[in-house]
Formats: sequence, structure tokens, C-alpha cells
Amino acid sequence: MELLHVFYAERDNFLIEDFVSEFDSLMLIEKGSFHFSCEGVEGVVNQNEALYFEKGIHYKRKVLTPITLHIFRFNGDHPFDRSTIKFKDSRRIESTMRLLSKFSDQRFPQKSEFVTPLFFDIVNQYRIEKLFSSSKTTDSAVQLGADFLKENCFASVTVEEAASTAGLSVSQFARRFKQSINMTPCEYLCELRLSKSEQLLVETDMSIKQISELCGFCNEYYFSQFFKKRTGVSPSRFRKGAI
Repeated sequence: MELLHVFYAERDNFLIEDFVSEFDSLMLIEKGSFHFSCEGVEGVVNQNEALYFEKGIHYKRKVLTPITLHIFRFNGDHPFDRSTIKFKDSRRIESTMRLLSKFSDQRFPQKSEFVTPLFFDIVNQYRIEKLFSSSKTTDSAVQLGADFLKENCFASVTVEEAASTAGLSVSQFARRFKQSINMTPCEYLCELRLSKSEQLLVETDMSIKQISELCGFCNEYYFSQFFKKRTGVSPSRFRKGAI
């Protein structure tokens, strides 16, 4: 993924308030607030929140209180919705922004090596928080299976065991799980393990091998390949960017 990070401090206004976005970008607010509207969607973006600007879409925006912000311009897949992005773990996003501010100088050596893992941490925080907020379902059998996977995600748990807990066949469980939570049981299990591995990489000095074992991956190589595919960076680079 090509990525450009720009930092602005204490802006009283946007140079262009009414525009069609030429790039896919994410605007993350460190301080202040602004109002936006686009194609029938409008709202306010405040401190520790973000907004995704989609290429080719018409936007209007106006600063409400002076803003300090980070803008990421990128090419590639993204999970973002058009509405205001509200992060539940405010301490985590604040920590990410503090690190981004340190690397905001364009002359900083190897800036992209540090900023890229931080951007993917924002993406993963958004994706994981969205997963957990939407993982509750009115299908009681599926909920039993989902809870079983969450409680045992770091052990050698199987979809067959989760289906048995739910009182369903494997095919019934997989179909209803997908309908209810919008991902397969295996994808859900992987998201749980990915979230824990990111936390351990940032908060501990455990080896990559130890983390892979603790988070239920079959071996270090598979964990590293999976982690890079999902985040865009290797576990070691992710950890380096979070130091």
C-alpha cells in the first residue's frame, strides 16, 4: 500500500471546504472538531475521532473549533465507513497519535518505516472494535458458539466444537454465523487472535515465537505470514513502529 502522512497543528479552517476528494484518505483529529456532509450523510468529528474521505465523492466540511489533525492518503483496500469513526479505546488512539506527532517531521529518517505500522494499527483498531460491536446477534445458538470461540480462542479450539456447543451441525453453524455476524467462524477466530497478538507486540517484550504460541497459531512462520497479510507489515516491523 502506498501511504502519505501529513500533520497539521492548530488549523482554524480548511483551505478548501467544498470539494470532490481526489484521493482516498483518512483524517484523524488530535484536537478540536469539524462538521462534514457527503451524499446525505453528515456529522461532527471530534477529538480522538476520524473521517474517511472516499475518492470521487463530494464533501463539505467546516472547522468548528481549531483542529490539530493527521491526514493519511493511501491506495489500497480499507474497512472504513463514511460516518464519523469513534474509537472506543481512547487511550490506544491517543498513544498512536502521540507517536505519529513525533514522526511528523518530513525530514525524519526512515519516517515511513515507523508511520506505516501506526496507520495499520489505526485500521486494525477500527476493524476489531467494529467486529466486537457487531458480533452480538439475536440468533441465540450462534451467540453460544461465538462466545465459546471468544472464551477459547487461544487454545486449540475448532469450529466443530463451537458448532456442538451451539447445538448445530458444522454447516448450519457456519451458514448462520455468516448471516448473523457477517464473517465465517474461522475469520472471527482469526480476528480475536490478531487483536491479542497486536496487544502483546506493543505491551510486552515476548518473542514472536512466544506470541504466536500464546495466541493459538500453529507456528511462528504461519503467524508472521498471517499477520503481514492482514496488517500489511510483519510482526517485528509492527512492534518497531509502536516503540
